[in-house]
Amino acid sequence: MLNLPDAADTYREIQKDPDPHATEYDVVRSHPDYELLHFEPEEDEADPILLVYSLINQSYVMDLQEDTSIVQSLTGEGHPVYLTHWKEPGTGAGELTTHDYVNRYIDDCVDTVRNREDEDAVNVLGYCMGGTMSAMYAALQPDKVKNLGTLAATFSGDCDDAQLNQLLETYDMDPQKIVDANNGVAPSEFFEHGFASMDPVHNYVTNFVRAWDNLDDDEFVEDWSTMERWKTNGIDVPGQPYVQFVEDIYMEDKLMQNEMTIEDPATGDSHRIELNDIDMPFLQILADYDHLVAPETSKPFSEAVASEDTEIMSYPTGHVGLASSSRTHEELWPAVAEWFADRS
Repeated sequence: MLNLPDAADTYREIQKDPDPHATEYDVVRSHPDYELLHFEPEEDEADPILLVYSLINQSYVMDLQEDTSIVQSLTGEGHPVYLTHWKEPGTGAGELTTHDYVNRYIDDCVDTVRNREDEDAVNVLGYCMGGTMSAMYAALQPDKVKNLGTLAATFSGDCDDAQLNQLLETYDMDPQKIVDANNGVAPSEFFEHGFASMDPVHNYVTNFVRAWDNLDDDEFVEDWSTMERWKTNGIDVPGQPYVQFVEDIYMEDKLMQNEMTIEDPATGDSHRIELNDIDMPFLQILADYDHLVAPETSKPFSEAVASEDTEIMSYPTGHVGLASSSRTHEELWPAVAEWFADRS
C-alpha cells in the first residue's frame, strides 16, 4: 500500500545525512581545497589505486551504496583505494588554476600515496573531468603513474554527438561571462540545470513519474533519494579551470592536437601537454549511452597516446550508470580491478 509519509521520511533522512559514504575511510591528507580519503581492503593483495574525481558534483558517488560502490568493487579485489575529495571553493576560488589542480593538488595526492604505500609509481583512475586532469598529469609526470585509467572522460569536443559542446553553441554560453557573473566560479546550479536540460523529458518528467509509481517500494525510494541527493548536491567549479576546460578542450580541441598548455601564474612557466609522454598502460572506461561524454569524443585518445598497451571497456549504460548501476558492478568493475591487478 502506498505510504507517502514513509517515503518522504526516507528522502529527508538521506538528504540530511552528514556523510553519505557507504564505506569507512580515513582522511590521510587535508588541505583547504581538498582531502584525500583512504579505504583499506580486508586483504591487501594488489597495488593501490588513486581515484581522481571531477571538480563537478561530490566524490561520494564513487562510494554511494554498498552494492554500487566503485570503492568497494576495487577494495574487494585487494586494492587499497585513495579518493580525492574536492572541497567547495572558498573566497579565493577565482585565483585557482588548472596548474593548481594538476601540478600541485593531484601531484600532492600521488606523492601521499607513493609515500604511504612505498611505491615509486601508482595506479591512477580519473572520473569525468578528473579523468581528463589525470591524463594531463600522466603526460607531465609519467614516472609517477604506473597505470592510467579514465572513466567517462572528455578529451575532445570535435564530434557531432558532443552534446555539451552543442549546448554551449546553441545558447552562446561564453564560459568567461558565466564566471565573471558569478564571483569567479561556474556555479553548481549551472551544471545541475544545464546537464538536466540535455535530457529534459527524463530529468524533469520521467524521473519523477517513476518515483511516484514506486513510492511503496522502500528499496527504490532509498536508491532514488540517494541519487537525487548526489545530483543536487554539487559544488562550484573555480573559474579558470572551467574556462580552460571548455575553451581548450571542447571548443579548440587543443588537447588532442598537443597544443594545450598549463601555466603557473606564480612563475610564468608554461607546461605543454604532450600525448607522446603518456606511455604507461592506458584503460578507457566508457558508457555506450553517455549523453554528457559521447564515446566518440574519447576513443581516439587511445590511439593518440604513446602507450603500446591500451584497452577500451565500453558498457551499455549512461554517464552516471558507470558508477552507480548494479549491473556495472556485477559485470564491468571486476574486469577493471583485474586489468589493474594484471599490471601490478
